[in-house]
Amino acid sequence: DARNEDSTYANFLDIEVKVLPIDSTYILTQVSPGLYHTNLPTPAKGGYIVQIFDRTRDRSMPVPLSVPYSLEFADIGQDLATLTWIAESSNGVVLGDGASLPKPAERLTTQINPLHEIFILAALALFLLELVIRKWPVRKKSPQAAD
Repeated sequence: DARNEDSTYANFLDIEVKVLPIDSTYILTQVSPGLYHTNLPTPAKGGYIVQIFDRTRDRSMPVPLSVPYSLEFADIGQDLATLTWIAESSNGVVLGDGASLPKPAERLTTQINPLHEIFILAALALFLLELVIRKWPVRKKSPQAAD
């Protein structure tokens, strides 16, 4: 779907697309006003970039393309044997259809005493002690007093 800046259909454009990284180029043909079309072969599963080049207006635009795995891998369902084994190994239960989660068991909690308050007080006490030691007046003996 190609439009001009004023939202009118852009007609008679020279548009091609390149599918990267397989580097194949395809020409788009105009099928109605502002609508261009081409058939691309389906690439292998993975991620691609479809680079659209508008040669008439000297523009380009990248479009991401993701080709998913085949549908046989899309819906594998639940492995109930493994789920049951995990539940039994962890003392849990497998919930059936429409089951609600069990209520959490009431547990005793312990009070946590944070240690940061003790360390802050110790740091303050050491700071004040160091300050007192550095600023404490020291009397120097005069050389005459020694005689």
